Amino acid sequence: MSYPYPVDDAYMAVRLLIELAYVHREEGITFGGDIGSNPRLMAFMHGEIDVNGSPPIELEGHSDATWNTDADSYAAVITRYGGAVHHGVWAMKLICDSSALAEGIASGRVAEKLTLVQEIERGAGVASETPPVLTTDSTSNWQIATRHTSANRARHALRRWRVLMERIKARELIFMSVPGLQQPADFMTKLTSGNSVNAWVAYVTNARNAVPATVLEA
Repeated sequence: MSYPYPVDDAYMAVRLLIELAYVHREEGITFGGDIGSNPRLMAFMHGEIDVNGSPPIELEGHSDATWNTDADSYAAVITRYGGAVHHGVWAMKLICDSSALAEGIASGRVAEKLTLVQEIERGAGVASETPPVLTTDSTSNWQIATRHTSANRARHALRRWRVLMERIKARELIFMSVPGLQQPADFMTKLTSGNSVNAWVAYVTNARNAVPATVLEA
């Protein structure tokens, strides 16, 4: 079934969302400010993220996972227009036999969430023509999903990557590898130093671009 875009009800949803954002404007979650176009894409689909900068205007997702712990989990961070629109940590109900598989499941779940956000944007008539970027700090996960290496050791689990592979092939998203220390979702899945957590929270929420309350009251 196809739907007409933009959807009329989406305008009311956007209006309510703007009102909600205004009410919480002093809590550090901001949109806009000193942000620009997405500088992520580099050769071989590897990228760099500046923790001291801000998320890009374009839709972007980040995934990370724990493995071989008492309670494996995966984290998701999705940003748009320089701020977080979705984030959280969920239990990994499947028992994984490798870190690559855990990371692959995490990437697949975040890809699903990106697709949902894209559908919401289509409904509001503000969809981007550029596929969103999805990052992982697992080189093995990236190589398997993008078919850049043999997956003999992961052949028994390839079906877990199937949907993600199809999304990449259809250009629904750009799957990118980033260094572990540059993964915005990394601090949500493991014990991380306070300074690093503060830096990533400031990045994800775009707190550096927060408008001071004194300015808003003037």
